[in-house]
Amino acid sequence: MKVWWDRPKKSWTLKFDKDPIARKKLEDFFIAKRGRFRSFDWVWEKSRGGDGKTYHVRFDSDSLRMDIDYLGYATLQVQLVEVFPTANPYLEVEKDEIIPRKLLEIELEDGSVRILDNETLDNLRYDGKEYLGAPLSHGEITKDDNSSVSKLNIGVSNVALGISGIVGARGDVITNAPALLTLVFLDVNTNNLIPGMEQILYAGKCNNLKLDYENASMDIETPLGGYEKQCPVMKYRAGCQVRRFKDCRCGYTGEETSCDRTFERCKELGNQANFRGFPTMYEELVIKV
Repeated sequence: MKVWWDRPKKSWTLKFDKDPIARKKLEDFFIAKRGRFRSFDWVWEKSRGGDGKTYHVRFDSDSLRMDIDYLGYATLQVQLVEVFPTANPYLEVEKDEIIPRKLLEIELEDGSVRILDNETLDNLRYDGKEYLGAPLSHGEITKDDNSSVSKLNIGVSNVALGISGIVGARGDVITNAPALLTLVFLDVNTNNLIPGMEQILYAGKCNNLKLDYENASMDIETPLGGYEKQCPVMKYRAGCQVRRFKDCRCGYTGEETSCDRTFERCKELGNQANFRGFPTMYEELVIKV
């Protein structure tokens, strides 16, 4: 999971001018760590402007680029990012044997569509369900102008899945169907998914289905950023929310003809049991969601 840690706590850019021997040592170290795959401890030395502390880091790229002159001296820079020092039981497994994959499941009444991002496997069984193998891609999460809907565009191969055949036989059952995109890790030696490492990337409902001879694309949309709650037509404030004095919600039946909507006035009238406000609340409060 260190490979997918995309928001490090700290990062550093290190610049080097190395002779041929030191350059070769750095190359060997980079190869031994498999680029950004394996993490290691690094001391930010005070002599180089640091704090003298030891950080658990990894390289931020799988490519090591450098300028080398004809004598073998090199100028280069590398990016380090801080990662969690949690022990990983799969740390010693070769990088090419553990491959991240995406699973897309579209829930339909007469049989769901399940897709495994893969070009070599025809199908895979995961969590008791069969997933068909096909290339799958997605873009960035975007929001509309009024921020009421967030969406993620998904593209899948239409040749292997025959999504157009589903639409032709059953109509457009894809639109408005619930969809779930999950990240998993595949062991290519056994073609099994590594348990306990899956994580949900996005969930919502399908919209804007587009088909051609080779590909199918759709948006997975989450209305209101995932919240679909109905709220009462009222404001949370210290004063009473009753719009008209002596109406059915107010409940006051005495001879008084005015009320300033405060709890103190309601107590004077002996009607505090029907007070429709929050007397202990601040007179002005800003709530950000």
